[in-house]
Amino acid sequence: MPLLIMLALGAVGVGRVVQGRMALESVSREAARAAVLSDMPRVGSNGEREWQVAENRGRARAQDVANQFGWTSSRLGIELHARPSFEPSNWVVADAELRIPINIPIISGILGEPTVTLHSRHWERIDPFRSRLP
Repeated sequence: MPLLIMLALGAVGVGRVVQGRMALESVSREAARAAVLSDMPRVGSNGEREWQVAENRGRARAQDVANQFGWTSSRLGIELHARPSFEPSNWVVADAELRIPINIPIISGILGEPTVTLHSRHWERIDPFRSRLP
């Protein structure tokens, strides 16, 4: 009987980790997509300002998606990078990290509140035919 209870509680813990992994995949995908759809730098510009806007949009979208899954910003970390630069045909990479507490009553009483940290990376290509003209 105790073995069955431990198996059931373990299944609950695994379910929370799987749910967190799916949420994290969505967060990183949406962050990269929001950044890719931002305005491109104008011809002759270094693209610094446009990349800052794109990065802020990606972070905001990541936080919106995380909130929909019930995750707070204190548990979520998101990094956005343009590879090699923020121009058509290049890539935007979103790295996300999520810390999930596994608070199962019996296990938490014995081990404290264990936390699992998940990582996700999503690459999104900037459309090679995006216009850079005003």
